[in-house]
Amino acid sequence: MIWFRWENIKNDIFLDGVVKIDKNNFLPNKHLIEESIALFHSQVKWDGMFDIQTAEKRIQNGEIVFILTHNGKVLGHTWYDMMWWYNIFVDKNRPDNITYKFCMHTFNEIEYDSLYGYTDYWNIKATKLFLKTGAEILHPLKVMF
Repeated sequence: MIWFRWENIKNDIFLDGVVKIDKNNFLPNKHLIEESIALFHSQVKWDGMFDIQTAEKRIQNGEIVFILTHNGKVLGHTWYDMMWWYNIFVDKNRPDNITYKFCMHTFNEIEYDSLYGYTDYWNIKATKLFLKTGAEILHPLKVMF
């Protein structure tokens, strides 16, 4: 795995069509999460994908999911568990640069100025995205101590 840290993440990028879902607005937005899950399954075969029951548990435990929409269509999601950023997915048929703008927008919507996350070594796209969004690659011992 490759571990990352983001510092001073606040920025001037805001994007229309981003829905922040937490325990206060889960039910009216549940369908957006379901649409994003279905979109993911239509493009990626991965047994570790969360389902709507897991999403609801995460949200009830204080996690936040952001749903990206564009022209009335769900394009993806990403999750935050306090300072941990994970599960970023955006439709492969997306407008140019929208994934970067989506990530940068969500940085402005969370209460932290620093984040942590990781990806597998083989996931070059995620590594490039993380670096583009300002991440620093951490040595494994820096994460532990």
